[in-house]
Amino acid sequence: MTDGKVFDKYRRRLQRIVDYLPGHGWAASLDGRDFYLSKSMVEMVGGAALLPSGNSPDFSWKSLLRSDEYEAVAEKWKAAVEAQESFDVEHQVLCRDGEFRWVRSSAKPVRDRHGTMLYWIGVLVDIDHVVRAAEKARLGEEQLRTLLDTIPAPIWAADKAGRPLYSNAAHTSQTGKNIEQLRNPDQDPVDEKNLVLVHPDDRAKIAGSVRHSFATGEPINVKYRKLLADGSHRWVNNKAQALRDEAGDIVRWYGVSFDIDDEVRLQQYLLEREAELKRVLDALPAVIWTVDPEGRPHYYNERFKSWTGTSVEQFASSDQSALSQSAELLVHPEDQPHVISAVRHALASGEPWTQRYRLRKTDGSYGWVEGRMAPLRDQNGGITHWYGLAVDIEHEVRMRAELKQSQDRLTRASQVAGMAELSAAIAHEISQPLATIVASSDASLRWLLTEPANVEKAKASMVRTSLNAKIASDVIARIRKLFQHLPQQRVLQPLNPILLKALELSEDVTSAKRVKVFTELAAGLPDLEVDAVEIQQVLLNLIRNAVDAMEETEQQNRAIWVSGRRDNGNIVISIEDSGPGVSDFEGIFEPFVTTKPEGMGIGLSISRSIVAGYNGRLSVENGNRGARFSFEIPFAQHQESVEDEQMSVEVD
Repeated sequence: MTDGKVFDKYRRRLQRIVDYLPGHGWAASLDGRDFYLSKSMVEMVGGAALLPSGNSPDFSWKSLLRSDEYEAVAEKWKAAVEAQESFDVEHQVLCRDGEFRWVRSSAKPVRDRHGTMLYWIGVLVDIDHVVRAAEKARLGEEQLRTLLDTIPAPIWAADKAGRPLYSNAAHTSQTGKNIEQLRNPDQDPVDEKNLVLVHPDDRAKIAGSVRHSFATGEPINVKYRKLLADGSHRWVNNKAQALRDEAGDIVRWYGVSFDIDDEVRLQQYLLEREAELKRVLDALPAVIWTVDPEGRPHYYNERFKSWTGTSVEQFASSDQSALSQSAELLVHPEDQPHVISAVRHALASGEPWTQRYRLRKTDGSYGWVEGRMAPLRDQNGGITHWYGLAVDIEHEVRMRAELKQSQDRLTRASQVAGMAELSAAIAHEISQPLATIVASSDASLRWLLTEPANVEKAKASMVRTSLNAKIASDVIARIRKLFQHLPQQRVLQPLNPILLKALELSEDVTSAKRVKVFTELAAGLPDLEVDAVEIQQVLLNLIRNAVDAMEETEQQNRAIWVSGRRDNGNIVISIEDSGPGVSDFEGIFEPFVTTKPEGMGIGLSISRSIVAGYNGRLSVENGNRGARFSFEIPFAQHQESVEDEQMSVEVD
């Protein structure tokens, strides 16, 4: 029986079989040329059954297949027919709506009980949605891969055990190794010796951290030095997250490696600079500290800790004000009120602070220091920190005290020596003329008492007495000139520089006594023909007296005001203090009158004599603040005399 007759014999039976097959059934003759389609398949492909191919060598389904797929499908069908083996091919078929759909065609040969093949039974399953979904996924994966390869950061993927699955182009370019070179299924991916991209010194730490994450599912966040393609290492921050399925089980790890080499090296540089700065601050011979804008301690250098034996933590844990606590603990009780008040004012006003005070040492003793504090401001002008230091001035203070004692002893010795020398000079100069006067007077008396009286000789004795009296008068005149300190040379010059020089010379005295000096010197004062040393001697004497007068009081704010002004034909210089004032306005200028135990009482007398030498006047009064000493020197006559001399020279 021919193939066609066999196929016709079983046609009715095949019709029932293919109609009940799942999917779209079909049957074919033994030689694979004649086909019978199920109703569902006919409905799917447009309603027409395939006609036998006759003598044509073409596959009967040619009209249903895409032209680019026909040859491959036809060859597989012919090969299956010749070998009488199963046929299973995925391809597209033309459907009723004119669109191609993906199907899977499968067929097997049917044999009788003797093993003789009778016909083919096949089924066509619609897999269009599956294939297109897979194609879409493939396209999406390709797009994702392309996207990941364009990202400049190295990205990688690993399975749940940490074995590498994927690395993007940036990772391959950076390390010089592709995923095939990194993947080894037989090795433990987190064993130290297998971490070939990690610096040997970092492997132990990284292996432990990554192993913990793979075991627990916690995110990976590690920093290490990564081996690059050129053999160098750069610091990276490797971060990864686990991808879990619906059951919560880890299926993959996805990670990215950030290059942080510049950041790490900058941090290392800053740490080195910070350590170097700390070494410098610790080596400086000064106590250094920082506090926040509220005055809470933030940093002490090592010298601060070794000097005081305290640390920042001591003040951070206290409920008491850090300023009050540190002052009570570190500052001498007598200096505490001044220091606390000054620091509080600085914190409130933002003004720098400078003060001398005694700072406690670890042995309980106190040493003099000069403390300074200045604010650090941000770009908006707000204070972020206060920086302070205290320099040890104990030696300076002791030297100043010893120098003052030496100066005081020298002054007293000079006063005693000067008085002794002056007394000896006066006694020597006056004793001789007075003795001669006494002798001449006695001789005159004797000549007058003789019988008869010798008037001529008595007259001669009286003449000698008069001459000796003139000598005594000359001696007294020379002594008066000594007290007047008549200038050796007077030069026409401005007065303000002389005053400022005197203030400069007195700076040590005023500073040591914590006396502030204020000046108000009028500009354009006329020049005077004076001896600068004498004027400065007067000023220094008046300033020293003002300082001494305020030292006897307990007041804190001590000040001196020095002013210079023009008053009609005079230049008036005033020195006013904030002391208790003067009670005896005239007696104070008397020689050897003084209220100071060590004083000689001749300073004001000499000053008045000097001013009088310029036809001026030295006076005192009590002002609004304290005593005010003023001396005035006429300038009109000085100018006129100079002009006269100039005119005289010109005339001559």
